[in-house]
Amino acid sequence: MDPNASVHIYSTVVHSKGLLFGIYEDYGNYTCGGYPGVLGHLEQDANTFAEWGVDYVKLDGCYTELEDMATGYPEFGMYLNRTGRPMVYSCSWPAYQEGEMDVSSLCQWQLKKTVYFS
Repeated sequence: MDPNASVHIYSTVVHSKGLLFGIYEDYGNYTCGGYPGVLGHLEQDANTFAEWGVDYVKLDGCYTELEDMATGYPEFGMYLNRTGRPMVYSCSWPAYQEGEMDVSSLCQWQLKKTVYFS
């Protein structure tokens, strides 16, 4: 079965139940779990996510060079915006770098590396 068709079908089923469809990805060569990341395929992956009907994109930062994050995360956000499909863009970039950064291209961002439960 074609994986692209499978994901789109799954997304359609999720949407038919009144839910939103989200996906996890990583800016580096690999995700934190070792699966392929978006590096080198930013525009292609943004377009694919739009074709699949993705509503929420979580972009992590494992296996990413810190100096690449300042340009890479906004660049991927630009490609997501160019698709014309509204998607929430959630980034882990600020959790990896301290100081001021341009977060104007982001919808949400992670401030801490660890979540503590009370």
